[in-house]
Amino acid sequence: MHRLGRIARRVLAHLTRSKARVGWMLIIICGSLYASVAQETVRQMTLILASVAAGSIFLPELSSDLWTMPEKQVAQLQKELISAATDGLDWASYVWSEALNPMLAAVREPLQVQWHLTYDIRIYLDQSVEIAGSRSTINRVQSLCRSERLLPAGGESRIWVSLTRTQDALMNEYSSSGCLLREQVEIPDVPAERWREEVLRLSYVNVIVNGRTMPLEIAADDSLDIVRWEARFFDNDIIDERVPVTIAVSFPLSPYVNNFPIIFASYYCAGQTEISFSVYHPKETVELQVDNFCSRRAGGMRLHELIRRVADDGRLNTVTFATAKDSILWPGSGMLFRWETRERT
Repeated sequence: MHRLGRIARRVLAHLTRSKARVGWMLIIICGSLYASVAQETVRQMTLILASVAAGSIFLPELSSDLWTMPEKQVAQLQKELISAATDGLDWASYVWSEALNPMLAAVREPLQVQWHLTYDIRIYLDQSVEIAGSRSTINRVQSLCRSERLLPAGGESRIWVSLTRTQDALMNEYSSSGCLLREQVEIPDVPAERWREEVLRLSYVNVIVNGRTMPLEIAADDSLDIVRWEARFFDNDIIDERVPVTIAVSFPLSPYVNNFPIIFASYYCAGQTEISFSVYHPKETVELQVDNFCSRRAGGMRLHELIRRVADDGRLNTVTFATAKDSILWPGSGMLFRWETRERT
């Protein structure tokens, strides 16, 4: 009954709005003319006019300047349309503020969207390298990220890949639109003042934009907690549409770390998103576990597309994860990978 009463009130309001009242008046006038005039041509004209007036009463009313409507009025129209499709005004408000409006904001800020992202991460355990003048055992990360995205534009724009020493420095890089990829790198037994030097020596970065390998420079930075590999765009390089971007990064990882998070913290992933994660140990068997915390519409994730493959020798364990081709992952989505090793039997 409550739903029927709400529908009745909306119908009554629609039929008695100001333009509808003018339409009712025209119908009455046309009806009077039709009854009092004998000439057939005039009677036909009154019927046509009455039908037009009836259309103004019963058909939905859209402004002729809909495309130039002020933003506040557009938002109000969106809310009313959502409310018409839901049972509760509170739910309609939440749908608009927490779902529709953020996604429309992303359309206005296209730097917040990556399309058709594929991310391949490989962890090589127990690798022997020289650190601070002595041989040490570390883990090594190799990642390859491909996507289509819009790059920041301007008279002289910069894009960069960052490796950071601390969590605070990592979070700071998330707030910069020019930072295409960032990772935190912990190197045990290396003091803070030597961290930057060792990261530069042990790491590798390559960036390809629209088929062009970008020349990279190490950014001058007073901070000892961040290393940035920068590429610069000048006026003749400005790109105003999304382009394919490939980023390859290799960096050391502490041997005491046995987990690796992937978080899409500051952007939407549109289209199909695919993540492949592998862990390799030269001597021992690797056991790999994964937890996903992907935010998306109900039914937008096909869990059967989580595929696990194990190499025959047991030393390599790979998990591949893919969404449906028409999915959208919200900012904050991601996966946490954890691994353990044990002696081969």
